[in-house]
Amino acid sequence: MDVTGQKTDGVSTGVLWSDEAAYHVMAHSLAYDGDLQYERHDLERIYAAGYPGGPTGMFLARNPTDGQLYFSKAWVYSAVAAPLIRVFGDNGFFILHALLLAAMLAAGFAYARRGNTDAIASLYTVTYVLGSVVTLYFFWMTPEWFNCTLIFLATFLWLYKEGPPGTPARSTINWLNDGWTDYAAAAMYGVAIFSKPPNGLLILPLLLWHFWNRRFVRAIGCAALAGGIILGMFSITHVTIGDWNYQGGDRKQFNAVASYPFLTDMHTFDSVGISMTTNLEDFGVVPPADGLLRDMVYIWIGRNGGMLLYMFPAVLALFLFAAAPERRARSPHTFLAVFCLLEFLAIVLVVRGNWIGGGGTVGSRYFANVYPALFFLIPAATRPLGAVVSWVVWGAFLAQVVLSPFSTSVRPAAHTTSMPYTAFPTEMTILHNLPFNTNPSARKVALVEPAPFWVYFLDNSTYMREGQLGGFWVKGGEETEFIIRSESPLATISIELGNRSARNTVNVRHGSQSRTIEIEPHERTTVTLDADEPHRYIDGPTWLYRISVASEAATIPAFDTPGANDYRNLGVLVRPTVTTIDPAS
Repeated sequence: MDVTGQKTDGVSTGVLWSDEAAYHVMAHSLAYDGDLQYERHDLERIYAAGYPGGPTGMFLARNPTDGQLYFSKAWVYSAVAAPLIRVFGDNGFFILHALLLAAMLAAGFAYARRGNTDAIASLYTVTYVLGSVVTLYFFWMTPEWFNCTLIFLATFLWLYKEGPPGTPARSTINWLNDGWTDYAAAAMYGVAIFSKPPNGLLILPLLLWHFWNRRFVRAIGCAALAGGIILGMFSITHVTIGDWNYQGGDRKQFNAVASYPFLTDMHTFDSVGISMTTNLEDFGVVPPADGLLRDMVYIWIGRNGGMLLYMFPAVLALFLFAAAPERRARSPHTFLAVFCLLEFLAIVLVVRGNWIGGGGTVGSRYFANVYPALFFLIPAATRPLGAVVSWVVWGAFLAQVVLSPFSTSVRPAAHTTSMPYTAFPTEMTILHNLPFNTNPSARKVALVEPAPFWVYFLDNSTYMREGQLGGFWVKGGEETEFIIRSESPLATISIELGNRSARNTVNVRHGSQSRTIEIEPHERTTVTLDADEPHRYIDGPTWLYRISVASEAATIPAFDTPGANDYRNLGVLVRPTVTTIDPAS
């Protein structure tokens, strides 16, 4: 999910990618045609707007009753953006996002100042709203920023009356103290649940708090209102695509390679596209216990989606709430904290193998639905140190990401290939959906044919596959990390190392094993390691093994080999081979 279609900061590929393509085309159809039906002029409109690659990633479904094609995504974000798009074109998306940003800042400040000084309230509101990877989603024509705002405002509306955890509340805004705010919150939760169904857990603190306080009529009324909105929105989906599930039915994805329906008379729904139906039974398959335990670690410290790296203010909010001496076990804030943590687990279980949100994302875009609710755990009388620490973390991890939003969106894995990110573990449980997969040369690489295994390159410290050499060069003076994926469990992993013209020190690591080898010029040597305990990957199943190789020496062929025209910084040539476990043993 990139912003590669944006014509800003000099970044433009002329293509709308993935979910952005789907929501963009749908929003324009609603803005100019007032419907969700896909027709030829919808496609013409995209090409006329300056996207010669078309809407790569557009989802369509065929209604079984009338045979018409309809957009097959949650349509509410596109519907809200449509009036602004009609007036301002594509800038309408970002005008909407700016209005939503203003709403979050105003609501956050109003809430935080009930238990803090205006200065502290301003500091923590700005830190939370702008100090995470979620700020990057502001620049995407996708629902992440919209969903984030819905959850933020819904939680604000019902919790404002309670104030931040801790001290007696300061003066309040009277019109926000009435019961209507609970119903408004329920309505917003209903919209957010339609947009992302796992958000259903986030309305439960509101309902349970009213039940706990014996406000049964209000709890039932809020539940009925949210349920009615959800049912009504899914009913519109059913009317259009003939299925209650907007990812179900006779559904396909279309791209520039497979082409689009109605591009010519020969391009039909049946003749082009890739079947892409996700049925309800595809969700909720519990992963193996070891994989689930790994995920519970990865969601906090994972290199590509860990909360500590990408959404630190939420981690800070949980810490401040847990450490607050005034925290009460029976409070709406405790209910909120519990169900936010449960939503993390639900996302991992429901979106099995893809809790990050797909290869083109930065951070976990699914966690952006939980992130806004955790703001309301920040207690009263909070000191500024936490916000200062948060900005230090932002500077270390996210400055390079957020300050170049369009470049980051085009190259979502670039920042993960160097320190400090490489100090954190790669999320093996979601291998196929990590950002490096947007580079075809880095994923599922067969070094030889037929392939006894595949290699996945996790960084930029190699020159990828070397054609006929059956291996790859590690860059001089650098360390690379790669994954071997095998269809059978491995007994040993052998790494043949080929040196060039300078004496070299090479280190090979796998699991708990480490070997350091001195290699003379033009020498070859082989290091054999026992295969460590693998990660059993859900796709296959197959088995994953992580290896790293570091080369101390660096040589440039053009400077030490007469007639060579190779100016690469070469360290050591790596040729892996493996032996599998004998099933009879």
